[in-house]
Amino acid sequence: MGPEYELVLEYVAAHLPDAPRGQARTLFLEPEIESGFPDVVAVYWHVATARRWNAARAVLTKADVRIAHFLATMGTADLERLRPFYPSRLRDSLERLEAAAVIRKTGAGWRLRSMQDIFAVRRLVAIEAKVSEWQDGLQQAFQNTWFASESFLLLPRLPRVPVLLEEAERFGVGVRVAGQPLDSDGLSPRLAQIPRSYASWLFNEWVWRAEVAE
Repeated sequence: MGPEYELVLEYVAAHLPDAPRGQARTLFLEPEIESGFPDVVAVYWHVATARRWNAARAVLTKADVRIAHFLATMGTADLERLRPFYPSRLRDSLERLEAAAVIRKTGAGWRLRSMQDIFAVRRLVAIEAKVSEWQDGLQQAFQNTWFASESFLLLPRLPRVPVLLEEAERFGVGVRVAGQPLDSDGLSPRLAQIPRSYASWLFNEWVWRAEVAE
């Protein structure tokens, strides 16, 4: 266990905000996603929403989740519109999504059900820790903005170089040091609406499978 891992563990144990009423907080340490392994992702999710989901969600694949995000972005789509983007086993994916009550069939094609009913995540916080070489950590934290609502760089102390905060602000990344609560004064990240990408949906599904599904 290296110093950065210890920095992360100490931080999440004491300095993350509690979940608001009606929500829960789940931590993922170094989850594997397409862009790599973020040090920690804190997922705040609405418990009642996730508890209403049926068991069919347990078999959704990454390809299924990609289609769900496509529909969230583009609206109603028929097979002709979907097939160029998802040529492999498209009908199987649509059947699984429909069985899981994520999408519904309409006269014009397939449509996502209400986001309030199918997306339980309310806050998706990515934290990247660096003991040294803050430039690398900042780049990694910036990469995490593709799925997170907020992305932070965590350091043991703030270097005496103003360019760090300038670049972090330009990238939309928040900066915190050891012992500093996440929701405190300091350089805050740019807030993004979620789901940002299909990876945001992955955390939505992982939380349900880890905390709710039997």
